[in-house]
Amino acid sequence: MSDIFLSYASRDRQTAKALAAALEQHGWTVWWDRRIPTGKDYGEVIEAQLAAARCVIVLWTSNSVASEWVKTEAADAKDRHLLVPVFIEQVKLPLEFRRIQAADLTDWKGETTHAGFSTLVGDLTGILGAPPARPEGRTPLPPPPPVEAPLPAWLEKAGADAQEEEEEEDGGLQKAPTVAPTVIEPADERPKGVWPRYRLHILAGAAAAAVGLTAIIIAFTSSRGPSVANANNADNRNVAASNSPGPPTPRPGSSNQTPPANGGRNPPANIVLNLDRSKRLGLLLRQLNSPDEKERLRTTGALKTEYHSDPQAVEQALALLDESKIDELSPQGLINVLFFLNNTTDDAWTAESAQKAESALGNIAKKPLGPQASEALGKFKDRTAALKRAKAQP
Repeated sequence: MSDIFLSYASRDRQTAKALAAALEQHGWTVWWDRRIPTGKDYGEVIEAQLAAARCVIVLWTSNSVASEWVKTEAADAKDRHLLVPVFIEQVKLPLEFRRIQAADLTDWKGETTHAGFSTLVGDLTGILGAPPARPEGRTPLPPPPPVEAPLPAWLEKAGADAQEEEEEEDGGLQKAPTVAPTVIEPADERPKGVWPRYRLHILAGAAAAAVGLTAIIIAFTSSRGPSVANANNADNRNVAASNSPGPPTPRPGSSNQTPPANGGRNPPANIVLNLDRSKRLGLLLRQLNSPDEKERLRTTGALKTEYHSDPQAVEQALALLDESKIDELSPQGLINVLFFLNNTTDDAWTAESAQKAESALGNIAKKPLGPQASEALGKFKDRTAALKRAKAQP
């Protein structure tokens, strides 16, 4: 499955090839070469690729507006809300496509710094998400060789002493590395001197076991010690409080004095809950602009479920569309904010917020919009007009 299906007239093949190469450099997959495998039906292959693509770019030229194939593919993409039109020439489009905003590449020569091409890439990012990063041909370095940890000095000395004893027992001669035959000795004639010969192995095993046991004890003590101590202190304080005839009397200069019940120092529980809800709202609104598609979907669902009737949520969402902040929104972030506002209840709006929504429409109109953003903006305009009528002062 390709990310992008490129629809064009056959006479515009060179332009299509250049645009496909530029988009592939950004990491997206593009189906544009109409080479049909031997034995396959031309129409079936194109229809399958068109149905599997995540968006459809149509190159509008004097050749493509006269092509029935191009118009058919564009109509199918429009019905599925996947159409991304691009002007290669200034031409009069068929009537059904004139209301859809199109990218302007009329003077594009293949450069990636072109303003129209940058706008197109931004709109595609809003539709498809950021393309996956690709390595730049670097050969990965081989993994470093394993480094053996040095033995402690006392263990090396023990090994050296054991080696000297073995050489003394063997008469100071080193034996050639030969494979000795296997000898099964009787049970009553077991070899003597096992400790000198295998002392190094025994000491190494004992040292490793001691180090491991010490590490386990330290980790267990450090993880449980403070909590156990705190729990014991809390138990002692509770016991002392329960045994006292009245409320505990604070010591002079103590920082743990208990304020009076009516002193007003501790906020009520409902204020704490409101603070937590406000913080969560701000976090969710910021996550609407996240590059992670799954996170955006989870955030949009949470906002729609928990804050659809919250006036504070409407005010903070409209603040994101303010002239000083709207440029911080990605194309998909803008779509998510409009989606949330379009799904709020009338009770969440006031006359002031409806007026702010009308100002936000002017700020959004200054930004280049893709098909999905244009559709969301149209719904927001209708929503704003209805709210102004409903919230108008009698």
